[in-house]
Amino acid sequence: MGLVEPNPPTPFVLPDPGDNLDAVDVDTTLADVMGPIYISLDSAFPDPLEGPGTNTGTAVANGFVGGDVLVTSAGGLPALYAPAPVLGLDVVPGAGPDSDDLDALALFESGDGVFTPGVDLIFYSVRRGSAVIGAPDSIFGAPISEGDILVPPAIGGLSPFPGIWVAAEALGLWTFRSFGASEFGPFSDDLDALDVVPEPSTVSLLVLGSLCLLGYAWRRRRQPAA
Repeated sequence: MGLVEPNPPTPFVLPDPGDNLDAVDVDTTLADVMGPIYISLDSAFPDPLEGPGTNTGTAVANGFVGGDVLVTSAGGLPALYAPAPVLGLDVVPGAGPDSDDLDALALFESGDGVFTPGVDLIFYSVRRGSAVIGAPDSIFGAPISEGDILVPPAIGGLSPFPGIWVAAEALGLWTFRSFGASEFGPFSDDLDALDVVPEPSTVSLLVLGSLCLLGYAWRRRRQPAA
């Protein structure tokens, strides 16, 4: 995939030598494996639960940011497929580039190799510590969690940030927005990998996720003002 075999880690030196593959989407036939493979690389900001030195900054070291979706094929160098801002990432005011790290990834490409919103489908999550966590999503206005399955911002949506396609709660994951703090403090479960099969069960999951978020919004409206 055009990446460098990792070398021994160098604590407190960023970026670490070697490359860290952070997300991947590929079908299962030999032709697909030899053809386009969609990936993202790691951002440099640390995991807030693990401290400094836990991420390598691979994306920036290769000329990208951790919110970009890249494409590579047959050993070629990675190229930009979908930039982070198009996905609603790295757009939190004042946060700057490489402030969001795309974590899980599933992608359906129309075949022309060019990302077209509304035609090519990208589903993703963001890593714990990303600046976009807690920002209002563009579909429901609910605070984004690291366990949500996200999609690019809705056209004419409620915000410039990603939309929540399936809420973390629908996956059985803990979120700070619904359940409050856990043994990990104000952090939610972190969705790290994803595969999506376009069949009726997927539609059911979407409906369930929507109901979870509508329930969240209903509870917020019923809470008395401070």
